[in-house]
Amino acid sequence: MFSLLNTKQGNLALLIQEPWVHYHDLQPPTHNAWRRITPIDSPQKRNDRARTCIYIRNFIPSKNITIGEDNNKFLTSVLIKMEGEKKFTLKSLYNPPTKFEGIDILKDSLNKTNPRHNPTIIAMNSNLHSKFWNPRGYNHVHPQANNLIRICSSKGFKICSPKGTPTFIRSTNIATTIDLLWANSTVVQLIEKSSIKTDNHSSDHQPIKTVLNLKGKTLEVKEPHRSMKLTDLDRDAFTRDIQQDLTEELVSNTQKTKEKVDKDAEWISSILKDAYFKQGKWVKMNVNATKAWWDKKILNPIIKERNRARRWMLLTRSTEATNCYHQWQQVFKIRVAELKRTHWRTFLATNGPNHAFDAF
Repeated sequence: MFSLLNTKQGNLALLIQEPWVHYHDLQPPTHNAWRRITPIDSPQKRNDRARTCIYIRNFIPSKNITIGEDNNKFLTSVLIKMEGEKKFTLKSLYNPPTKFEGIDILKDSLNKTNPRHNPTIIAMNSNLHSKFWNPRGYNHVHPQANNLIRICSSKGFKICSPKGTPTFIRSTNIATTIDLLWANSTVVQLIEKSSIKTDNHSSDHQPIKTVLNLKGKTLEVKEPHRSMKLTDLDRDAFTRDIQQDLTEELVSNTQKTKEKVDKDAEWISSILKDAYFKQGKWVKMNVNATKAWWDKKILNPIIKERNRARRWMLLTRSTEATNCYHQWQQVFKIRVAELKRTHWRTFLATNGPNHAFDAF
């Protein structure tokens, strides 16, 4: 614990499960660089000690930190207010390996408050094995893991820690994955990297380090442009537009430096480009645009029915609902394959086989 707290890395918060506690007050250690958040102030017995805690860097003022009302010895929750009115909710959960009480505790906490517009991170020692995150070759699973997945997914969370990477080595020298990091969609957009670190600071669990870009990820969006063949260009209108922008100074002044020539060349290029863009059809280039083969009239109704079937399957978990969802999923895949094939054939028929490389 002290080795972890003494690290000089720029960590904003530490979400810890099963922390070391001092024998005289049964509390995790304090440190002048961190604010310690524990769910229990004065445990009387060792069995009542906090099984989770959160450390927050002390440059965040205490007035910007709100401790969750539903905290108990298995769950520590805290709300942090950052610059620009951005708020983060951090939860540290310990799920005991015998009765798995942590699952119901997390469910109750998310039912009471779960603002999806606020970034929320849940770090947990789940003590659960599942085929969704087990290392390769480790086949043991807990049925309770399905309950955890159902609760988190229904509340808008997904696993952001590396799946299949061991985080705990049992006494039998078998490596398993039981430490998980869940995040809602708002946090997923901010995650730069999430990885399992090798420096465990003498713990028997490997830490999960997650790097967030608090400024948000930037998407490169190309400016709109005109899509038009040169053979369809109205040359008379193109000439008139150019003549309106050109000046006599550019033509008459013959004494030019190299810098002036380069500047005039860029200027003429922009005039030609603007005159060309005034004609034709607007085509907006966007990295988020759908594929050319996508047909909303065909696929949107199928997607709507498939999503309804998926919600039905998640709610009831019945065989009938599962078969219904898989049937609509199969219909969707078949339609997508047909549209792609039709679009490809149309492209070849229009451009010929010599232009097939344009499709790539």
